[in-house]
Amino acid sequence: MAETIETYHKMLEDKLNETRILMSVSQIANSTLEIKTILDMICKTVADSLMKDMCSIYLLRSGGKMICIEATKGLKEDSVGIACLPVGEGIVGWVVKELQPLIVEDIRKEPRFKDIPTIGAKDFLSMLAVPILRDNEPIGVMTLQTREPYAYSPDEVNLLTIISNNISAVIKNAELYRNTKTQLDELRTIHEIGKAITSILNIDELLPYICREVSKLLNAKGCVIRLIEDETLPIKASYGVPKEIEQAMAIPLGEGIAGWVAKEGKPLLVDDVSKMPENLRIPVIDATTVLCVPLKIGRRVIGTIGLYNKMDELGYTIFTQNDLNSLTTFASVSSIAIENARLYKTTVEKERTISQAKQRFETLFNSVQDGITTFGRDLIIKTANRFMEKLIDTPLKEIIGKSCYEVLPPQCPAKVTFETGQPESYTYKRVVKGTTFYIEATTYPIIDDKGEINEVVALIHDITERMTYQEEILELYREVAQTKEYLESLIDNSADAIITSDIDGYITSWNNGAERIYGFTEIEAIGKLLPMVPKSLLDSEKKNIKKIKHGETIKDIESLRQRKDGTPIEVSLTLSPILDPTGNVIGISGISRDIS
Repeated sequence: MAETIETYHKMLEDKLNETRILMSVSQIANSTLEIKTILDMICKTVADSLMKDMCSIYLLRSGGKMICIEATKGLKEDSVGIACLPVGEGIVGWVVKELQPLIVEDIRKEPRFKDIPTIGAKDFLSMLAVPILRDNEPIGVMTLQTREPYAYSPDEVNLLTIISNNISAVIKNAELYRNTKTQLDELRTIHEIGKAITSILNIDELLPYICREVSKLLNAKGCVIRLIEDETLPIKASYGVPKEIEQAMAIPLGEGIAGWVAKEGKPLLVDDVSKMPENLRIPVIDATTVLCVPLKIGRRVIGTIGLYNKMDELGYTIFTQNDLNSLTTFASVSSIAIENARLYKTTVEKERTISQAKQRFETLFNSVQDGITTFGRDLIIKTANRFMEKLIDTPLKEIIGKSCYEVLPPQCPAKVTFETGQPESYTYKRVVKGTTFYIEATTYPIIDDKGEINEVVALIHDITERMTYQEEILELYREVAQTKEYLESLIDNSADAIITSDIDGYITSWNNGAERIYGFTEIEAIGKLLPMVPKSLLDSEKKNIKKIKHGETIKDIESLRQRKDGTPIEVSLTLSPILDPTGNVIGISGISRDIS
């Protein structure tokens, strides 16, 4: 009895430890730390709590072609962000491709293991790897390892799977935040470049400057600006294109990607140029992915600006919709600058063009789907875009002139930015017309020619969906914990024998009802091959196991079993498969009732 109590206490302690781990991971996941810090903390927490030598997180890169280590506790720190494997190679590559967990007791006996010398993975012999999924699509892999051979339990697999779901949510939230911040950074850069290019009135200086800056902004290998002349599109400036081939790249209006964009007045994003019709491909240069938008003055198309072959740290990648939006915005500013240069000789036309530039910038400012405000050193709002009206339910004319503390009580991030010169961010809870929502305000310094901060710009973003999602996750955890406790109580107090085994028939759990019916204690039964099945029926039982491995359920069959003392008893038996989150059979559940 003492051993049974001790075993029960150990199981209870294991469950409590799992709960503590999940709560710790949840707290880390819901923090406002940077994504790299969050992933590092999760790796350390999981490795330390489960007493494993290593825990790592890998994420997909390069359009899903490579999987790279992003955080670790145990592997070499200098391998983070550098060490990668092609999808399908190695244990991690296999897991992200097959979308199912993999347990390796000893990697020396595992043919799928592929060593990456720079990370030190071969120093660890066991491995548990589970996929990190979002909407049933892979985004990465989480691994546990020990220095000695080790057989991971189903509970450890399930726990790591739950944690991987947490990580998926963290990455999604981080991507939303990073994309928003990136868009703001690009808007600020575009604004600064826009101010620079509108001041260059020599078109021979202006166009190369635009090509160079937009290529750097969007990490493109090359850029081409074409202007319409007599139904043709000659190259007027380029970046990354050899000068000797520019003339060979001239095309008629309507032909090639740039010709189509100029004729239709619509942007075009091409992931794979080789799949385009022959008449729409780029002549001469070897381009794989292309982004091209029209240069417009009003509705009039004056040319095109095109980028090709986007680069990341691992090589070529593809342009995104955000890149298209940024280039479209940049093209709007560039178009104005080009027109300014063309109309340089006429003062009246120059003034008209500047007026158009101001109007276009205000349109851009007010079309951004986030609140944008600027504050003077007195913390009074100097400018605000139209989206601010929606965020704080106040007319724009009443927002201008208000104090930062009136619009964003009780904290004022602009004050901190003026004092430190660094960006500052706060999250606020608002109730408007009975509806609760959350906003996140991030402030950035605007530095003048003397290096002093004369204004602060604030990006205010509605994060209600993200906060609601986090609250739903916490509530789900609470419900899961309550359901788990209820099921454990139900199983322990059932009069029927409720038994689980692995897919080979070795007992993994044994309730009080099983002990009463068959006489074996839980300690005596765990790890044994069906101790309550007479030897004469083992072959028949193995046939049942084979059916269950294929997903079948065997209901209400009558069969013969034996007690610990060898006494035969008749039972009514139901056998069903236990599935993991990906639908694979990982065990067998059996419920039997004494009908003798």
